[in-house]
Amino acid sequence: MRRDQRSTRPISGTEGASCCFVRLQRSEAQTISFIAQGAYLLEASMSGGWLLKAVDADAPSFWIPQAPILRTLDDRGHITAERPASVAGLRASTNEMAVELQLPANWCLDWHAGALNPVNRIFLTPCNARSISKKNTISCGGRRSISASCGCLPYLLHGHVYTNDFIWPRKWKFCSEIDAYGLYLALHGVELATRKKFYGLLKRQISVFRHCSSGARRGWYQGEWTDLMESHYRLHNSAMLMLEAGLEQEAEETIRRALESRRLPGLLLGQDGYRAVVPA
Repeated sequence: MRRDQRSTRPISGTEGASCCFVRLQRSEAQTISFIAQGAYLLEASMSGGWLLKAVDADAPSFWIPQAPILRTLDDRGHITAERPASVAGLRASTNEMAVELQLPANWCLDWHAGALNPVNRIFLTPCNARSISKKNTISCGGRRSISASCGCLPYLLHGHVYTNDFIWPRKWKFCSEIDAYGLYLALHGVELATRKKFYGLLKRQISVFRHCSSGARRGWYQGEWTDLMESHYRLHNSAMLMLEAGLEQEAEETIRRALESRRLPGLLLGQDGYRAVVPA
């Protein structure tokens, strides 16, 4: 397996839990293997996806919320195409569990997994969604509904929050602060209603991604319309509102400094009633 990009981040307030986003960059066609050393049982998870449950009571277990996805990206990080990865083989023994995947030429592979110590396996027991909604869904961002248990997961890609569809006019996926803020508010409401740690874990993932992804330019640049990576006011403002919401819940100095430092220098543009800023 080529280890081109791997990011692992502990989730604050959830000791013993961490998330890992693996991306294998495009190259020639090859078969790759992901191996978990030790004895594991593969179970369907109530929170979506699968759980690699360690037989050893002291060993961590791994939550795999989604199957691995193949993607093509441009140089700016826009997703231009995607499809599920093909499984070439699966083997298990008392020493390890391994899955083999086909990686076609010129495609990236993304996979998301969470590591949980034995105590925090309870995180993967969400509430019965019907206690929140008769339709098993919650409203997100005022424009769509998602599954109350794991509907936010398709938005979380390699440590970023993307749109979950290919957006007009360029028909690509891009990092979306407005989707991140909508997901954050929806998960916060479910967390308050149910007192389930599972939703707090997902909410903190989204918060960490938005806080860490503004980069050296100290702002959020989406490139929704062009290759210039312009910043859109409605999206940038959503990120600011989410930081403010996080500051209200946890008085962290890092969040306060992040709010004070985010400014948008540049040229204002107008298109269809929206405002955008190109990098200075």
